[in-house]
Amino acid sequence: MLITASIAPWQRDVVHNRGIEEMMCITGVVPFHYAYTDAQKAIALAVPR
Repeated sequence: MLITASIAPWQRDVVHNRGIEEMMCITGVVPFHYAYTDAQKAIALAVPR
């Protein structure tokens, strides 16, 4: 995960959640998790950088 070194902390969370999403695909909790990350992205974009 070399990418995480060059991006902002809130973006690092989004990258981390992508990995969780991939695991969720196996468990079948994907729809809920996508809604969760979309809300998180909306919050992240609203936060002044």
